[in-house]
Amino acid sequence: MEDNTMKKRKLAVVSLLLSIAMLLSACAGNPSSGEGSSKDSKTPPSSSSGSAAEPESKPAAENTDRGENWVTDTPVTLKVWCMKQADIEDIATNEYIKWLQKETNVNLEFDQIAEAESLQKFNLSLASGSYPDVYLSCNQLINMSATIMNSTLMKFGKAGVFLPLNDLIEQYGANTKKLFDDISYVKDGITMPDGNIYALPSYSEIYHCKYADKLWIDQSWLDNLKLEMPTTTDEYYEVLKAFKEQDANGNGDPNDEIPLAGCTDGWNSDPSFFLMNAFIYEDGDKHLTVENDTVDTILNKDEFREGLRYVHKLYDEGLMYSESYAQDSTQMKSLNSASPNVVGSFPIGAPMIVMDAGSDLYKTCVTVPPLKGPQGHQSCSYYEYGNLRVGAFMITSACNDPEVAFKLADFMYTEDSSVRLRQGVKDVDWRMAKEGEKTFDGKPATYARITPLVTNGGAQNQHFGNSGMFRESNDSFIGAWAVQDGFDIRSLDGIEQLLIEQTWPYDGFEPKQTLPPVVFTEEEAAEVSTIEVEVQKYAKEQRVLFITGQKSLDTDWDSYVTNLKNLGLDRLVELYNTAYQRQYVK
Repeated sequence: MEDNTMKKRKLAVVSLLLSIAMLLSACAGNPSSGEGSSKDSKTPPSSSSGSAAEPESKPAAENTDRGENWVTDTPVTLKVWCMKQADIEDIATNEYIKWLQKETNVNLEFDQIAEAESLQKFNLSLASGSYPDVYLSCNQLINMSATIMNSTLMKFGKAGVFLPLNDLIEQYGANTKKLFDDISYVKDGITMPDGNIYALPSYSEIYHCKYADKLWIDQSWLDNLKLEMPTTTDEYYEVLKAFKEQDANGNGDPNDEIPLAGCTDGWNSDPSFFLMNAFIYEDGDKHLTVENDTVDTILNKDEFREGLRYVHKLYDEGLMYSESYAQDSTQMKSLNSASPNVVGSFPIGAPMIVMDAGSDLYKTCVTVPPLKGPQGHQSCSYYEYGNLRVGAFMITSACNDPEVAFKLADFMYTEDSSVRLRQGVKDVDWRMAKEGEKTFDGKPATYARITPLVTNGGAQNQHFGNSGMFRESNDSFIGAWAVQDGFDIRSLDGIEQLLIEQTWPYDGFEPKQTLPPVVFTEEEAAEVSTIEVEVQKYAKEQRVLFITGQKSLDTDWDSYVTNLKNLGLDRLVELYNTAYQRQYVK
């Protein structure tokens, strides 16, 4: 049996990959949820709550250390329905939950729902008529989009199952109101059309996740062939041709190079997403734009067709791997991890998803800055608002102590709570930085790790991963963390710093406006969910057919546009515009 120290040092699933899953759930959950007016600062300051002293180690019911975070003098027990991520051993004994209970004097009894069956169990719980006091981590439910979540909140909020939180926020929500003040779109993004807030969100501001649609290239191949980093679509085409024809990996075989490869299920792993931004802004999700406070689609635009024509050219000339729209991320990882490397460029939000961290390609890949297209367009996908995840914390009509439940939720927004939730146990997994310790980019550090942020798998019970309620700045996640002398940014420990560094070339190429987290009425949501599924499915299928040449962008384009119209694309845009105008155009 391993002793406790060793167990603590074997932290489990990579925190980075948990963050990636969050954006996909369209970080990911919902990458297109963004504000439609001028943007807030990309990396706003962390909250200044600091780190509270460790409370006495005894059961919450016996804790008499009434610190600033004390929620209730009389111990209160809340029954909590909570989705359990696979990497957490046991929510009830999780170190963060134990700390939270001691800090607040609130006992939590959990109904732990396995991630794989969370959506089904959530719907069954709501239909049962027998509710917990609190629903927690419902923002992480598998296959539940923000549109469906908001519709659920409206339906059960109006029915009285979810309590409106407006008055509680006004009376007790110091940290919640600070979030509203600091991040201008949050309050609008969680306020339902009836004016009520039925759920509090989690909010994360990881810098590199905002620019998740990245294209990576093997710098060693450019160096081998004495090529410059491409800056236009024409230059990128010429680089790919050189990769294909000139033995870029230097192994003596000019025929084993794959200039560009993608896959079907990675985090922004479709090559056409990045490349389309040289022709028209592509969000990689809903394919909607906001300009002059008006929502529109790119799917039927001539610029979109020209972008598809360019990507088809790469595919047709063998510059793109023929299996890019057939292989999954596991297959791509095998391809990218070969030695010597055989892949010259690839799209992905974070490279370790599609290659081994020790592979040749991982050591030499760098990001390609946004390319300028033939008409001068140059942009990058920007998910400024994708990390607002609705439905993290709901209080139900079954709760006898809604004030206590809300105060608990509001406390979870403090930096102290959020860092512990995401990073583990203070002075075991991490500590406050010492004077003179610096971040990877030379700034004074706030935090320092004791155990590694990234390890090689297994369940853990030190932190709460992506679950629960938190407000996370980029600094509190990784930007303000110390690195040691000789720090290797290409090591497992350097993954997050590498992603920050490789995101810098994209900063400033985002559009002035992107789609905010719009909230639909029940009736609108029902219509949107029906139309959007059909439009997205058809558009995705046709994109691949056009790129691979199974359909012609000349002879089949008009029928494609007509079919989109028949599926309700115009009505979909109208519904988004209606919701947008209602929320954001005063």
